[in-house]
Amino acid sequence: MDNNYYQTIIVKINHLITEKNFSQAFALVKEELAVAYIPQEFQEQLQKLHDEIIFNLKEQQATLNTTNNFWTLAKITEVLNDLVNQEQHATACYFLQNYNVRLILPVITNYLLNPNITNINKTRLLLLLKNQNIDQEFQVTKLPCNFVINPIKLTAWYDLKVYQQINQLLEQVVYVDNPGLFQICFYLLNNYFESLMPEIPSLKHVNAIAAAVYIRACSLQFNRVTLLLSAKMFHSTTVLIKKYLVELKKHKIS
Repeated sequence: MDNNYYQTIIVKINHLITEKNFSQAFALVKEELAVAYIPQEFQEQLQKLHDEIIFNLKEQQATLNTTNNFWTLAKITEVLNDLVNQEQHATACYFLQNYNVRLILPVITNYLLNPNITNINKTRLLLLLKNQNIDQEFQVTKLPCNFVINPIKLTAWYDLKVYQQINQLLEQVVYVDNPGLFQICFYLLNNYFESLMPEIPSLKHVNAIAAAVYIRACSLQFNRVTLLLSAKMFHSTTVLIKKYLVELKKHKIS
């Protein structure tokens, strides 16, 4: 297998770790390490990730044992119905994995329709429905759109070719000179695709999206980057980059 394959796998595992999806990350890294031959560079990276995941799984289990009594299904429902404190919704969705979501489908149906719930929170809930094999259609309001979708048919954004190509481009252009800035780009890129799902950007706009994410990341570090410079760095046009800067602002990516 070529280097691009392993780079993509490692990006995917790192994202799963970031999302605290340690079980899926462990299954993926274990599958890769079972291959007869892996280039040494990537074997070392995969083994390091494996050890990190094992540590996190143990920590997660210890935390779970002490918090399960608090995050009951009733508590999760209460939090999901609280529109004021949406920062707790991600935690509620995380603990909802331990329950049968069919038990609160009416709550979930209303949640997905509510225009006041962020797009990212709705994506996380849809992926949870997918992971629990909920095979039915749901009406979803993701401003400015309304649509009907069956979670089973969803493709996670980190499996999309366009996402992987943008991430690889940011690695090539940003990571070597500034790993810290790359991490901010990685965070913003994931938030953008989470908010966007199930919509998928054009593969033709990979460079422009990467440039827009880069500009946004620089602004968060109070570094000013001109459109002309970013267009040159990412081999794109100022017109397309402007379009995606507007997109990032519309999706409140920060």
